[in-house]
Amino acid sequence: MLPSHSDPIIFADAAAAQQLMTELYSHARSTKLVENGYDNIVGLIDDTYTLRFPRNAEALMRDRYEAFILQHIQSIHAPIVPHILSEHSEPHYFVTTYVPGSHLSAADISALSADEQKNIGEGVARFVFALHSTLSEDDVREAQHKFDPGDEPWPAYLRRTLGNQVFPTVEQDKLAKHYYNLWQRTASDSHLVGVHDDLHLDNMLFKDGHLTGVIDFGDTKVGIAEQDLRQLYRLNTYILSCAISEYTRLSGVSIDVETVRVWAIVQELAAYSHRYFHGEIHHAGFDRACKHLNEWLPDVTWGV
Repeated sequence: MLPSHSDPIIFADAAAAQQLMTELYSHARSTKLVENGYDNIVGLIDDTYTLRFPRNAEALMRDRYEAFILQHIQSIHAPIVPHILSEHSEPHYFVTTYVPGSHLSAADISALSADEQKNIGEGVARFVFALHSTLSEDDVREAQHKFDPGDEPWPAYLRRTLGNQVFPTVEQDKLAKHYYNLWQRTASDSHLVGVHDDLHLDNMLFKDGHLTGVIDFGDTKVGIAEQDLRQLYRLNTYILSCAISEYTRLSGVSIDVETVRVWAIVQELAAYSHRYFHGEIHHAGFDRACKHLNEWLPDVTWGV
């Protein structure tokens, strides 16, 4: 039963979450916490259920937002996505199905054969096509209206971090403004769909070189296909090209590889700007942005 608007919402800490899982699933072989993050405490019950305990009211709204999205894409079965089973209070938590598979690093993927990398690119494309075919622009806007996830929209975020920010060097600033202007020209109101928008390796699960599961739909937005494929640019252009070919075959929609590249670059430029001007030069996100920008835009030095 959900709390009324006048009732206080109870949130669990790690100890309370572990105790509740142990009591609820006393016959399970294993009840363990697998994540104790800023927004959520996540527990795993055998290889069957996942429990998510939001830490605060903002995290609760994001979890409800994700639950709404998941309820609209339950017809996607390959790869597997979580299924929302229930929502509970006192303390608040959500129960979802477990998504099997293992994480692969970029180095793991680079070590795969060309055929295995092709399988991954095509698997991502099939998921993206299934998502775009299932989740409409209206579905996402309804979720945003009901459960404001509190995210800064891409136009506002990029205007703040790229358009209005002066980068540390003249060369960096010139490139940042150049790619921000390119991004503004590629942003379009046509062919808008519901996009995952955070399709990096931490949110994908694999088995035997194949994509088997996708998780974390809390950043789902209205966007374009190139936006969802941008994370593959971080891996390599071969995987990206395989994904683009498969997506075009399935959808009949031509994907602009340059638009994918621009999306990838502005994301890292914005991360670089945000971390640098917040004094977070030792943050993993800043290191990642420097690594990619030095690889993609080598005529300028990125870092401190």
